[in-house]
Amino acid sequence: KVFRAAVSPDGKNVIYTIQIEGKESLWLRQLETGGNTEIIPPSDETYLGLDFSPDNNYIYFVRREKDENILSALYRISIFGGIPEKIVPRIEGWFSLSP
Repeated sequence: KVFRAAVSPDGKNVIYTIQIEGKESLWLRQLETGGNTEIIPPSDETYLGLDFSPDNNYIYFVRREKDENILSALYRISIFGGIPEKIVPRIEGWFSLSP
């Protein structure tokens, strides 16, 4: 069920998406405890890339709405959840973060 994944720079966490019945959700797994936390509930949006901030406090991701005519956008959210903040609208392709 895991579709995409990324490991935090400190090696303590993994973020991943799960795809069930055409909907994807974003999850955080703490490797030391084995605990899993849903960060973003299932939606029709597609995740195209995931990464942690260099300080391990934020998750960056690119996602696109179900309508494929809409370009993707880069978002940021705390590893503890909350409301995703759109950082860069209308992004195409992969992204990387500078230390």
